[in-house]
Amino acid sequence: MKKKNLYERYVSGEVNQELSDDERREIMRGYYQECDRIREIRRTWPYKEQLIFTGTRIKIIPAPEPPTSPSFPEILRGLTCGAKNRKGQPCKRIDLWGNGRCKFHGGMSTGPKTEEGKRKVALNARRKTVNYF
Repeated sequence: MKKKNLYERYVSGEVNQELSDDERREIMRGYYQECDRIREIRRTWPYKEQLIFTGTRIKIIPAPEPPTSPSFPEILRGLTCGAKNRKGQPCKRIDLWGNGRCKFHGGMSTGPKTEEGKRKVALNARRKTVNYF
């Protein structure tokens, strides 16, 4: 049997005690993974409504509705970034990305990884230097 992650345990009602911020961030990551999974299902939903012609009448059979995204968990409301700032105090921003941190503490870009990405960056750098003067 597959072990449930913290988000699945929260949705099923198994988690009811006070959680740490790290555990709440884990629930948030699980929530966003579930939203991505449902978004992919909706994007590839194969069912369409059907038209049935019977003599002079047309009967429309509606397609089944795709699943809806889950509502935002109440336990995540008010969750802050929590990263240590320069003064050593936790960041208080509440606009968090999927990784559980704010836009300032989410991590820097590591640059392009593919050959195509590296080529695009080099081309843009050349354009800027040519148009600079």
